[in-house]
Amino acid sequence: MKTKAKDDIIYNFTRDLPDREKSRYGRYYTPKIIVGRLMGTVLPYIKKESIIMDIAAGCGAFLQNFRDYRIIARDMDIEAVEHLKSMGFEDVDIDNSLLNVNRSKYGLTEKEDKGKSEIEGDNEYNGNPRSEGEQQYKKKKGEHLVIVGNPPYNDWTSKNKKIGKNAKEKPELDIDADLKTRDLGISFLRAFCKLDADVICVLHPLSYLIKESNFRRIGEFTDKYYLKKGEIFSSREFSDTQQTPFPILIALYLKGEMNYEYIRNFDFDIYDNHNKMRIANMETIDGYIRKYPPKKGERRESDTGLYMYNIRDTNSLITSGNLTDKVDYSCHITIDFKDFYKYAYLNCMKRYFEKDFLLGNLSPIVSKKDLEENEYIRDIFIIDTIINNQKLATLNVNNKDSIVYKFGLLDEYAHKMNDFSDPSVFDFGPRLNPYRVFMDFVRLNGSDSFSFSPEFPFNEDGEKKKTIEEINEQNREDIESLRIYIKSYFIELKKKMLV
Repeated sequence: MKTKAKDDIIYNFTRDLPDREKSRYGRYYTPKIIVGRLMGTVLPYIKKESIIMDIAAGCGAFLQNFRDYRIIARDMDIEAVEHLKSMGFEDVDIDNSLLNVNRSKYGLTEKEDKGKSEIEGDNEYNGNPRSEGEQQYKKKKGEHLVIVGNPPYNDWTSKNKKIGKNAKEKPELDIDADLKTRDLGISFLRAFCKLDADVICVLHPLSYLIKESNFRRIGEFTDKYYLKKGEIFSSREFSDTQQTPFPILIALYLKGEMNYEYIRNFDFDIYDNHNKMRIANMETIDGYIRKYPPKKGERRESDTGLYMYNIRDTNSLITSGNLTDKVDYSCHITIDFKDFYKYAYLNCMKRYFEKDFLLGNLSPIVSKKDLEENEYIRDIFIIDTIINNQKLATLNVNNKDSIVYKFGLLDEYAHKMNDFSDPSVFDFGPRLNPYRVFMDFVRLNGSDSFSFSPEFPFNEDGEKKKTIEEINEQNREDIESLRIYIKSYFIELKKKMLV
């Protein structure tokens, strides 16, 4: 078989499958460049006696690099298994790798219970990993098992993936009770732990580690392994994925243990980027801006008549975190006026924050200091949100019951327009008075009582006033300048969050 045709099978086997079929079992075959990155990560930890295992082997993208070692390969796809056999791999079979998981199933020796022994004078665990060098194990001669690969991952319960032509379906797969979770990828991590591998180097979503609820769901795995190395890359590296990009991790795990604080302070490498990512450096809206609807017994009705669809992370904010004046307490967040500036911030982020695979699975980032101490930036988010949501009655400048009038924003911004004297808040191009931009917008688009009067064509200095058309054009340019400022604000905010 010619090299190009062979590579096409190995690295692009799922490319032509229907999207629903790929997403159902999370089957996306690994591109060659990512295989190479994983190989470079795991090779220093492979020994002469190592056994290389991939129990979701696909067409052997990883295994072909370990011809000199004993190889164990399994997959549930008949065509993939036939291809592996045609490549000369011997210990290959069709298998549900999440059912009846044990070492003897693969012809491996069952290891003895390894009972951990405490290190003298160190009985506390302070968030640092206990590696095999720091944590003493009873040694037993036998196989050195190294698990590699790109196991399927698919959270079929995701609310954002239940509808549409590519909606995820619950996979029809029997799974051991102690491995079963709502995500196949986490089930595979549990299986690797059950197989008592010595080294694990696999791909999986970064969210398994950085979201504390997911980290807890991994279960016993975190008691037996710690993350030694981690490199983040974008799901866009998989050419046959169409959805919003999210971060995937090339993860190297060694024997030991870790807690969530260890992960929060872990410096993740970023593929093709000199920066590093440390979760502890990320200031997010968690505990500051509510992401979910009120709980039972909490007040649900908004004093503004404004609500927002619940969100899970930055990706869900960008794709579905819309403002609404409709009421559905099962999925809408209540927005009271005292918190309007916070949700105006999120609404601007939804519009102007470019989809970013690094931050997509994190809660939206925020500078609480900016929002709480810088009234100009806070008001800019409010102004931009009102201007860009005129279809909502609660924000429409023609509606006397809208937030603009009901809570006195028009009067407040009229005073601020006249008092505004600090354009240094803008670090780009033209120095704008955001309050004048807003007042002009209201006069141009609002009720007659705030319209421009053609009978007074000159201002107080005797200069000829601009025509309505000229003011309208200038207002559009000023609104665009505000957008540019907000976009630049988010770019700089992201830079501050990386190490």
